[in-house]
Amino acid sequence: MAVVSLVSVFLSTLCCVIYVKVHCEDIEKRFLINNRSTEYSHLQDLQSKLLDLTYKFMAQESIINELKSEALLTKTVNSNQSRVIHDLEAKVRAQETLIRDLTSKSQTHSSTLTDLTLKLLRESNKNDDNALQIQSLSSKYQTMAKTESGGALFIRWGRKTCPDNTTDLVYSGYAGGSKYSKVGGPADFLCMVPDPDLVPDIGSGQYIHGVEYDHGITGSKVGQNVLCAVCRSRTEETTLMLPGKSSCYPGWKIQYRGYLASGNEAFQSSSSYICLDEHSEQWHAGDGLTLDGKLLYTVRIACGSLACPPYHNDRDATCVVCTK
Repeated sequence: MAVVSLVSVFLSTLCCVIYVKVHCEDIEKRFLINNRSTEYSHLQDLQSKLLDLTYKFMAQESIINELKSEALLTKTVNSNQSRVIHDLEAKVRAQETLIRDLTSKSQTHSSTLTDLTLKLLRESNKNDDNALQIQSLSSKYQTMAKTESGGALFIRWGRKTCPDNTTDLVYSGYAGGSKYSKVGGPADFLCMVPDPDLVPDIGSGQYIHGVEYDHGITGSKVGQNVLCAVCRSRTEETTLMLPGKSSCYPGWKIQYRGYLASGNEAFQSSSSYICLDEHSEQWHAGDGLTLDGKLLYTVRIACGSLACPPYHNDRDATCVVCTK
């Protein structure tokens, strides 16, 4: 529209110049006929006006050329922008296609991930079950191994049974030893078997007697005989008797507790120490007679060379049999 307007102005100006020129020629003709000075003045005036119009025409023509150049540049820019817009639209369509493809792949991967997660959970549950089975088998194996690694032997003095279901009774017997009044007899106590295998005499020698309670210790009557039981632990390997204790140290299992016992120091025959069960049983051999074989007494504390405290004078000494 601006170009058309400028062209219209240019044509109008051109027509005016032509008209002035024609009109001036008529005037010139008339001026030639009339006064010369006046004609010359009018001629100069017309020439000045014509010069002004010429300048204006040239200015308008310059403006028109600039506008044409600007229009051409604008057209070129618009063409370039159209190409840019077309390229951008093509890229947008390509991106939209890529997004649709990625969305489809994402849905496929999401489905695959869900399937893998479910499979992993199932495998995890199987692994948990396997772990529980392995743990159970391991526990059984450890129990079996521990059972097979047992073998601790100990004598329960004063009872004919073993402490609990983790021990096996080897045999129940009778306590025996050398007579209390004999010099030079063996000091230790023996748990005699209930079913001896005897052989013919091969000569004279030391006699063994049954062990009898004396002075009614642990609720027994004087003259009653001492029972015993040989026990084997199925789970522990080591046996330890703790004199002066009623409980085991950490890591050790108690088999039974009781009182420290031995012969009497006034007797000629020496004797070893044993741990007599606190709930001892008795039986009466020899038709109920008190025969004074190997006699058994509780052991009492004597302060002096033995520190008091922690010990206490004239108190019965305790004991406990432990295994590990």
